[in-house]
Amino acid sequence: MGHLTINTSAVFPDSEQLKAAGFLEGWLTAERIHQHFQNMVAFYETSNNENGPAQFQFLATQEVWLRHQMNSSDTQQSPFWAYIRLLMAQFDGLVQGSAGLCLQVTPDFSDIFVAQAAWFTYAAMVRIFKHYHFKLHDTSLPGTDLAYSSYPGQLSSDDDFYLVNPTHLAVLQTTNRLFNESLLDTIQPQAVLSWQRVRSALSAASSGKEWAQLVGLHNSGTYTNSWLVIDLKRFSPGRPLQHGLLTVVEQVPDAMFSADFTHILESGYFALYNVPALQPAYEALGYPAFLASQ
Repeated sequence: MGHLTINTSAVFPDSEQLKAAGFLEGWLTAERIHQHFQNMVAFYETSNNENGPAQFQFLATQEVWLRHQMNSSDTQQSPFWAYIRLLMAQFDGLVQGSAGLCLQVTPDFSDIFVAQAAWFTYAAMVRIFKHYHFKLHDTSLPGTDLAYSSYPGQLSSDDDFYLVNPTHLAVLQTTNRLFNESLLDTIQPQAVLSWQRVRSALSAASSGKEWAQLVGLHNSGTYTNSWLVIDLKRFSPGRPLQHGLLTVVEQVPDAMFSADFTHILESGYFALYNVPALQPAYEALGYPAFLASQ
């Protein structure tokens, strides 16, 4: 895995910092982007995906809606939309220029471990671990230092594995199956895609509860995930675990669910393997009916 670190300067406005960061990443990793693109095109061509044109149209419609919303007078005071504007500046600059999770504490609560296994195709092994250090002036966006595993040409993780400072949040994700296909009818392009909502929540949130609220805004429903949000500010070695240390957030196409799971972690560890932890998400995605049919 390659490594990429980008630092910006507070001399420049936030939007210029992000656009320049995107441009620099695009320029530095152009060859890797091309290689990753060729690998993934070959992978998806062999999957006989007949919905490709419809998916491209969905994404095109979503981008038009997103850019209109982020520039609307109704969104100018929102930290969520403030970061969406910065994220799309980074995206524009970039264009120009499956998983298992485990969280464990030691028996004496002296240390905490976060781990993830990324289960994806070998074709996606052209990987980059990215570090962004933004000097933002907008005080409503405290998460300025971001580190995550990623791929060429992507501004999100997709694994997903994020570390954020100075808010000291660690965020991991595993993807769940959607067996209740009636939920597909609720998906519309007039929404914010998962990678965009996640990046905004990573920047604007200071706690697991805030992260859950932000990532649920304008839910696109296009990525049925379970997220673990670990607030490392609430961990003190050798002390009892504090409420809010572990928040589980789960998305289905028409809803978001979240709960504090710190009490589960007190028993030693908490793990997810592509099955929802929250009963409402488990039922909404159709797991009970699927199991009954087996």
